[in-house]
Amino acid sequence: MTDNSPTLSNKMPSDAESQSPSPAPTKRTWNAFLNEHVEHHNAAIPLAWQSFLTGLIDLILYSRSQVWVGFQTGNMVQFSGNIAQYMLPDYQRQPLLTLERVLSILSFFLGSFVAAVGAKYLGDRTRKWLFLNSVLQSCLLWGAAAILLTRPEDEQPTFQYFPAVLTLSAWSMGMQAAAAQKLTSPHFATTVAFTATITQIAADPNLFKLKSAVRDKRVVGIFSLCVGAGVGEMLLYANTNLRGAMAIVAGFKLIQAFMWFLPKPSPPK
Repeated sequence: MTDNSPTLSNKMPSDAESQSPSPAPTKRTWNAFLNEHVEHHNAAIPLAWQSFLTGLIDLILYSRSQVWVGFQTGNMVQFSGNIAQYMLPDYQRQPLLTLERVLSILSFFLGSFVAAVGAKYLGDRTRKWLFLNSVLQSCLLWGAAAILLTRPEDEQPTFQYFPAVLTLSAWSMGMQAAAAQKLTSPHFATTVAFTATITQIAADPNLFKLKSAVRDKRVVGIFSLCVGAGVGEMLLYANTNLRGAMAIVAGFKLIQAFMWFLPKPSPPK
């Protein structure tokens, strides 16, 4: 009778196979790290920080100029009202506000356009583009802060300098909004406008449930925005005032750049 049972050599691996070294782990180069893709579900911290900065910068600039640099819906409505003032007889017109509002709208648009072009060439979700985008935003805010630091603290907005401050700030906010939009976060949106987010929270079927990840992240975005506005009001009340507050915002934006190194990478689509 033939013995069909497997031999010992078929059961056990050879000595050479058992002692062969495991393949060395692939080293993570700096270039590979910068080219990693970031998805919104791993980027809650930097997106919440951006929402915080939106509330901060919009509050401190609107308090002095009555012009938004992030909430462009308000600017468009107010600018349309300014235009209507020129059509009405014997009506008090506001040429400086009219100019500042249209400059804010245009600068936000151009900032978004530049960010879209940069994302096209560097990858809209790569760490290197998100980092570079935030650094450029910080430089724009530092420029606005530098202009303010050359002026007396209590000086009211004039044609001489304040349009440039708003232009640089709105350009920065446009770049932030475009970068956030490319991440297509359903919770933080563009980290600038949250009207739709409020509607989504109200319409959420899990609104009154104890746990709801989607609802909670949306609430975090709105909460971050409101906290930023509160911090901005405190900075204006303190000795920092507008000039110091703008410099702080520029520094916070630079911190934002390094926050893009925190999220776990995701495979590119």
